[in-house]
Amino acid sequence: MIGLTIIAVGTSLPEMATSLIAAMRGYSSMAIGNIIGSNIFNTQGILGVTALIQPLDAGAIGWPDLGTMALNSVAMVLCLITRNLLDRKEGALLLVIYSAYTAWLALASRSGRVCYRRPGPDRKTGKAGLLTLS
Repeated sequence: MIGLTIIAVGTSLPEMATSLIAAMRGYSSMAIGNIIGSNIFNTQGILGVTALIQPLDAGAIGWPDLGTMALNSVAMVLCLITRNLLDRKEGALLLVIYSAYTAWLALASRSGRVCYRRPGPDRKTGKAGLLTLS
């Protein structure tokens, strides 16, 4: 839960500040481009380079995480292709999806119903995992 929430928000705050400033100054395409470009680079560039150096065990990432990522991506595409505009209602929808996911993650981790494997050694390397959840 820590990697999917606290660290994710902390590393995204500079992008949020950049996008907010760009939007407030009337550069909305720069705000959207910053976020989309950053996400593409994070998921493909950073994960790609990291996997080249050391294969990654994604055992701590479950279907709820991937489903939320896919749902947010589809919602954003649908919002942007309808009128080429992301308005306040659509922005609120994206925030509701993220908030619901974060709330579910917190409740599920407290009740022990999170569908992740138990902490332990990495399946391929045998080394201890850093942020696996149980």
